[in-house]
Amino acid sequence: MANYKETQCNKQINLIKDSDLFEKAESGVEFRGESRNFVLQDGSYNLYKDIRKDAIKYYKDNKIKWWCLNKNACGHILSSQVACLNHLFPLRKDPEILKTIINTATGREFEEILPIPMERDNGEEHYIAFEVVSSDDNLHEKSRSRGANNTSIDALMIAKDKNQEVWIIPIEWKYTEPFSKKDMSNDDRKGEPQGSNGRGEKRMNRYDSLIRKSTQLNHKQLESYQGSPYYQESFYQLMRQTLWAEQVIKKESAQWHNAKKFFHINIIPDGNPSKEEISKWKDYLTNQDLYTIIDPKKFLEPIKDKDKYNKLYDYLKKRYWE
Repeated sequence: MANYKETQCNKQINLIKDSDLFEKAESGVEFRGESRNFVLQDGSYNLYKDIRKDAIKYYKDNKIKWWCLNKNACGHILSSQVACLNHLFPLRKDPEILKTIINTATGREFEEILPIPMERDNGEEHYIAFEVVSSDDNLHEKSRSRGANNTSIDALMIAKDKNQEVWIIPIEWKYTEPFSKKDMSNDDRKGEPQGSNGRGEKRMNRYDSLIRKSTQLNHKQLESYQGSPYYQESFYQLMRQTLWAEQVIKKESAQWHNAKKFFHINIIPDGNPSKEEISKWKDYLTNQDLYTIIDPKKFLEPIKDKDKYNKLYDYLKKRYWE
């Protein structure tokens, strides 16, 4: 019996063959040593047509790394990076629909979605940033490259509540990824003897002190962080994003409108069995009300009855939701 990832892969392959969603794009690119029919030869056709040109330009202008680079963009049809763009990039200039989406997802009443500082397009404000890193090395990661080699936030918004307090809204986007349970605190460097744990030690040296100071990570019952849930994928990624958000609001950076609070959103399709495991992340948080996990269709439900987004809704429904 096919698992969720295989089912989605077969669905996307059939869409390439039998629908207009990919505009008759050709697949069959070498990926991890083999020719793959789930990787497009021209990655631009992996993007929703109406955002294709602008999204590729955005990545180029901001020097963002594609998860896998074919021609122009990532051609892997199961890419979460691409799925995030296809869902959210068309909405990046519409603060009112974004406010409705965020309020519905979080159960809060934000009054305003604020523009992203330093991100504009021909004078127009952007209200979502993608593959976000902070200007400072808040997590001792050294690299400032967006999308690779450090903690990047898939998408980020900034909202102001009724008390005029500013929040950052980091969004983690998943599509078919499984819950791997890999222990990132026990990991060898390539070429080193088994059990030397060079990578694991480096990670703990980087993050342990920040975990210890965290108010959102419920860590006080742990004598050691090695082997703990915070270093277990997929929690490891959420841990780093939580630390990132805490450091950003601690510094009240003008880069993010001097935000003082954050709310973490995790997008995972209901059909992905990893969602049940990842939902347990709440158990490792001090304030569980500052995190939510939601299906992408439910997340974007507010666009359903908006005429200007009919075409987008139909595309997402056919490609991802049905």
